[in-house]
Amino acid sequence: MPEYVWVFNGDNSRFSSGVFQSMEKAEEWIAINRLSGILTKYPLDTGVYEWAIQNRLFSVKKEEQKHPAFIGRFTSASLDHFHYENGKKDDATAEKQQSETVPLESLPKIFADFNNNDTLGRIRLNTNGTMRDLAKLNIKLEEGLVLLLDDTELSTRGVVQFSEIENIWVVVVDWDHLHNQ
Repeated sequence: MPEYVWVFNGDNSRFSSGVFQSMEKAEEWIAINRLSGILTKYPLDTGVYEWAIQNRLFSVKKEEQKHPAFIGRFTSASLDHFHYENGKKDDATAEKQQSETVPLESLPKIFADFNNNDTLGRIRLNTNGTMRDLAKLNIKLEEGLVLLLDDTELSTRGVVQFSEIENIWVVVVDWDHLHNQ
């Protein structure tokens, strides 16, 4: 029995539309149907919250991060996932998602307020300093984009996501690799 499955979520869908034992079968189905969305590799017999903690990708920092609502909505940018448009893999996004091999100094650096978190612990990208840096660097936010986040005291990398709950761009922060300046 496999330890993981591949789950496909179509663009703007609230529920999964396909679950596969192999990436190859998933990609064949996505291509045949010319689908757009995200294919994610999920571990079996555990929640993503527990998986991320076990793999030291997330640690509880606040009491609300132990609540059922938080755990039930928890996801991790560290799960292998790939974007598809009209049945074809978006290779540029896939490369960005493999960013852990990219040195921090080569990532676009923007201001981030590490206290401006949503309920999932992601940082909102809506402060004046953040907006100013995005404009200055001519950065267009998109799912999977990797950025270097900095507040002049702390820095770390993060992966951009769109929060449908708040209708704003946010960053999944690599809290375990937070650096003091």
